[in-house]
Amino acid sequence: MLRYREVHDLLHTLLGMPTNMLGEVAVKWFEAAQTGLPMCALGAVLGPLRLNSRRARCVLCIFYERRWEQSLEDLRQELNIEPPPVTLRASNKRNT
Repeated sequence: MLRYREVHDLLHTLLGMPTNMLGEVAVKWFEAAQTGLPMCALGAVLGPLRLNSRRARCVLCIFYERRWEQSLEDLRQELNIEPPPVTLRASNKRNT
């Protein structure tokens, strides 16, 4: 348990995850897979409940096809959706 607590912050760096709620949830999922500890799994499952998506307007009734010219920033603001804290991008590396 001591080692688990000691390396938690290092995992944020290793995984490239910020130290906000979204980053914590991602790290908890990784820790749950690595350790099998119930507290990690609970943190990964219950953590998203704290993410504030209920303030956002319904996204199913938006005619996106009519908004191609609208900037993503403007659309997020209109829908009350906070942008992600970090831009995640796919790796070009392939596991072979």
